[in-house]
This record gives sequence, C-alpha cells and structure tokens, in this order.
Amino acid sequence: TLISTLSDSLRIWQQQRPDGFYDVYTVRTNSAVTASGESLAANAFAIRGLLASHRALSDGAATSKHLEAACLAAEALDRRRWQTSLSAYTETSASPKAFLRGASSILGALRELALDTGDGRYLARYRQYLESLSNGDFQVEGSGRTAPHLAAEITFEAGSK
Repeated sequence: TLISTLSDSLRIWQQQRPDGFYDVYTVRTNSAVTASGESLAANAFAIRGLLASHRALSDGAATSKHLEAACLAAEALDRRRWQTSLSAYTETSASPKAFLRGASSILGALRELALDTGDGRYLARYRQYLESLSNGDFQVEGSGRTAPHLAAEITFEAGSK
C-alpha cells in the first residue's frame, strides 16, 4: 500500500542517516537533498508519519517496525537537538516561522509518541518543552484571536493557563 511504501522510505532514510531527517527528499533517487537543512518540523513530521503507519498497519499490535523507527527518531532528535540548559529543542534556522513550525510539530509528535507507546517520558518531555516555551515569553495576542495568516505571531502569555 501507499502508506507502507512511504513508511518504508522514511525508515530507509533513517537508516542512511540515523541522526535525523533532512527537510527534502527526492523519490526519484530515494535520497536526501542534503542542502535542504534538517528542521525540527521535518523530524517531527517524519516521526508522526511513522506513528500513523504504525496505527494503520500494525493490526492493533503493541509494537511494529514503524513504531520502533519513530522511537529511534525521537531518541536521535533528543540527543542532537535538546538543550538541557534551556529545556528546549534547538532549531537550525533563525526564522521565527521555522521556530513556530518546529515547536508545534515537536509538541504534536511527543504527544502522539506518549499515546502510542504509553511511555510517560514523552509526556514529561512535552511538558518540559511547553513550559520552556511559556517561560520564554511566548505570548498570545490580546484578543486571543489570530487569523491563520498571522499564525507566526501567535505566542503564549507567561503564567496564563
């Protein structure tokens, strides 16, 4: 199936480079476009894709090659990009949009990992990262409403629940 083929490609790319995923791959040669960077969002979306494959293809099994690959990718991301002193993942791009995409996609991946594995460490990391974002004066516009095209301006207000 298409899901299985895409998941297999993700796992092949992971085996080629176990430290993380690049932003762009070409299916023509089944390889990375190495000049594309390696954003948090690309890594988080790869993890989420592997988790979706696990849910779709594992027939209810507690584990699968897709889930194992997702966990390995999360471990690699944690090793390479988690800054203990900041309680945050580091983004390779200085762009505010890249930071927001990365932060939101990593939070989603951590949440899904916790749900799919039942491992509370992912939920603990989720909470650490969310608190770090909150403590970093990541603030919400006063109205609490922001049009979709202004999503890059969304921030959390420190201390708000």
